[in-house]
Amino acid sequence: KAIDVCTQIQCTNTEDMIRKYNSLGTFYSNIGNANKALHYQLEILTHLKKTHQNNHSEITDVFYKVASRYSVLHDLDKALTYYQKALNSMQLYLPTNHPQIAKTYEKIGDCFFLTGNFKNAADSYQSIINIYLKLIPDNYLKLIKVYRKLSASYDKLNFYKEELNIDLLVLQLYKKKYDENYIIDRHKFLRPYTDIAET
Repeated sequence: KAIDVCTQIQCTNTEDMIRKYNSLGTFYSNIGNANKALHYQLEILTHLKKTHQNNHSEITDVFYKVASRYSVLHDLDKALTYYQKALNSMQLYLPTNHPQIAKTYEKIGDCFFLTGNFKNAADSYQSIINIYLKLIPDNYLKLIKVYRKLSASYDKLNFYKEELNIDLLVLQLYKKKYDENYIIDRHKFLRPYTDIAET
């Protein structure tokens, strides 16, 4: 009933139309219908482009949502295209080291990695690390997560020396975060030591 009511609402202007499509898109997303959710996000994008510049946060948000829908549908090439559009848009109005830019680089890196473009994946992950080292240098867990993705990219590229350097760096971050002599923390060191041994 809710979806019927929403569909039948008559919109008198662009803002009302966007709100209507956003509600429909959110509804379909929540029930797991990514195709329908994508359809309404693309409709929103069409209307926004008539009234907004690409450096507007609403446009960026829709680019990001469209990319996410394509990702759910496993259309990674289109997901990548829209994540890059979102990144280009947000770079026009956000600071260089903004967390949202780092998050979008990660999505882009993941798309590159999953499509076998490991060089571009590595470049994207390195961009995140550059941001995190300036923004949150003491957030070791976030750094570890991205360093591991960078290490995996180097492994796929057969850049074993670079991979080993990253794995050793991850171990140092573990030592800053956890106490290797504390019995509860010991198991946390299994993975970094294993990664180094296998490199």
